[in-house]
Amino acid sequence: MLMITNFFINLKFKLCILLLFSSIMPSVYSQAIDRKLNQSIYIFGDSHAQSSPINKILITHQREGDLGDKIATFCNAYSLAQKYNLPFYYQSFRDSNLFLFDDSLNSLKNNPTCDLANYRALKILSETELINNLNSNNNIIFEIALNTQINHIAPESIKNLKQILQLKQVYSIEYMPKNQISIAVHIRKGNGGGQFYDGQLASEQLFEFDRAQVKYETNYDRYPFQWELDLTYPEIKNHIIAYGNASGPLLLDKVAYVFDLKFPPEQYYIDQLIKLSNDLDNSPIFAQIFTDDKDPINLVERLKNKLNKPNIKLYYLDNRAKTYSTRIAEDLSIMSQCDGLIRSQSYFARAAEMIGNHKFVIFPMGSIWQDNKRIINRVVTKQTRFVK
Repeated sequence: MLMITNFFINLKFKLCILLLFSSIMPSVYSQAIDRKLNQSIYIFGDSHAQSSPINKILITHQREGDLGDKIATFCNAYSLAQKYNLPFYYQSFRDSNLFLFDDSLNSLKNNPTCDLANYRALKILSETELINNLNSNNNIIFEIALNTQINHIAPESIKNLKQILQLKQVYSIEYMPKNQISIAVHIRKGNGGGQFYDGQLASEQLFEFDRAQVKYETNYDRYPFQWELDLTYPEIKNHIIAYGNASGPLLLDKVAYVFDLKFPPEQYYIDQLIKLSNDLDNSPIFAQIFTDDKDPINLVERLKNKLNKPNIKLYYLDNRAKTYSTRIAEDLSIMSQCDGLIRSQSYFARAAEMIGNHKFVIFPMGSIWQDNKRIINRVVTKQTRFVK
């Protein structure tokens, strides 16, 4: 009888321990993933489930634009959440499943009993506006947009972003020669070329000009999603431009918007490859072209003819037959693994910079309009490691 009594006492004790352990497991699991992501914020999804919101202030990200736009917005919102210790409400977006952060943050999805209907959405246009609303008595969810002005992102946050932005699948670059410097060259062409703010109709693409006009900067240390200087505001051009549409040619006088740094002319890429080759004493260079141009093969041929540098091999990996998701994953992965990156201000290319560990990154920071030529006259070279 005593043995039976002891058995039930031990069993009751074990059940109590088991129940206690199971009740804290969700919180332990959540905190473990937080540590893995190097987050200083707390995300709902654990023992805080209640019928009313426990956090008065939340932060989230809008999901508008192309993949690069969405990544930039996500990074800004995630960084602000860390900076101000705010719960981050993650929302998946198209192709977010390609990245490590999607699984990790979805595993911490908010508890359904925490009803967002109790929150007032507030679109934040600047970090100052966010600060001014931190002590609000209302339940607010801050919506960070692509054009939200951020004052500063700490280096530690950049390191955290680089970790969680990694792709789930790393594509092989075994085809690249081991004894050559690998360069990713990302040439953005808008809607595949042909829009009036890019391509042949917005500016001459290959031309001669006085290179003394170009200023090169090497002391630039801002992060890839800095908006104050990197945003390519549309510009009014004082000239007549013709472009084709479904109704035929159309003339625009003084109203042609040009995203000058997002869609640099092809001459910019040629000049940067030549300058890089000269700086490296004409060492062998393997330059892979990444583009959304409608005719990438013809684009590469134009570049080859203009480049005329035997030490530079231009290469295009034709993956157009693959699915859209596969193409962007493959391009981002390969771009991020190259020794260097020559890019525009496209957010897709800037995402590759954030993901990668390049020895150097070259990108445009200013331009002038001169005789129907869009001249990139301010170029930044960020060098993190010695190339040769």
